[in-house]
Amino acid sequence: MYDLDTAFITAYELFAQQNDPGTIGPMLDRSVELAGKKPCLALGDASYAGGPDLALCEQAGVTIYAPVSENDFSEAKGKRGKQSQLPKKLFTWLSEERTYRCPEGHLLIPGRATSRERSNDRRVLQTTYRCPSEHCLACPRQEVCTPAPRLGRSISRLEHEDLVDELRARMETP
Repeated sequence: MYDLDTAFITAYELFAQQNDPGTIGPMLDRSVELAGKKPCLALGDASYAGGPDLALCEQAGVTIYAPVSENDFSEAKGKRGKQSQLPKKLFTWLSEERTYRCPEGHLLIPGRATSRERSNDRRVLQTTYRCPSEHCLACPRQEVCTPAPRLGRSISRLEHEDLVDELRARMETP
């Protein structure tokens, strides 16, 4: 980690892992040891734009700028012969209600949260939200929205996804 204005190295570390997620915390701690303080701003690549790292930066009072990788696998799914769906970005996240609204105006119902494994033995919670099947069965968009309208359309949301949304908005500003 180095200062962009002076090229002064503020932190360094060697990690026995193949990727960067999970390394920003130790680097921030190391910057306190070596430079006497944590940075106020940090620039990183997309590997630092994950929810757990963003939560750590928020807790440390560090504003990070990093490109957000979009995980839209719809094209790859289409190539494997699976039906594509309306993208998640067309569903509106309602932070006050803690749920999604579908493009037709129906609220999705939160299901159970499951723990998902990430790199470096880290885990994140993922909640699945589902539109009631009666709405999907009567929906004019059902053919482009879900391959199984009798089950209802589902959308997943990871913990700290609000921080990823904030980063995405921050990256769109000058």
